[in-house]
Amino acid sequence: MSFNNQGKLIVSRLDRIENIEILEEAFNREELKDEYERQMTYCWSSASLNSDNVPETIKLEIIIQEPVENYIIEKIKNEAPNGLMEKIEKGRYHFSMKANDSGELVPWIREYTGYINVIESKKLAERIKKDWKEMLKSYGVV
Repeated sequence: MSFNNQGKLIVSRLDRIENIEILEEAFNREELKDEYERQMTYCWSSASLNSDNVPETIKLEIIIQEPVENYIIEKIKNEAPNGLMEKIEKGRYHFSMKANDSGELVPWIREYTGYINVIESKKLAERIKKDWKEMLKSYGVV
């Protein structure tokens, strides 16, 4: 990870770095720590937060058959530890979290198809709908 000249955090794969220039100018990592925390606190995998944006609020409804599928709730809490799980009634939960880019959550939510509904984040719901259309198209269903 690095910062560009405008202070935006850049996540780069090591195998994509073509060259490095060593400068005489030194920097203090501590000065960048707060900015790193601001941009990466709600990162799901690699998307940093633009200075113009705010993290997106996401709320999911999880419906399971208790107690047989309780492991699903525990798995979600472990995979997204910064989220808040709330039991609404037997077999029905709400899970709230923030994300820099909800698009990063699509593959994760796909894993829980049939258990999760998006309650809040129209952007995420549209991305999941588009993802499913593309998947069904690739199998010749649509």
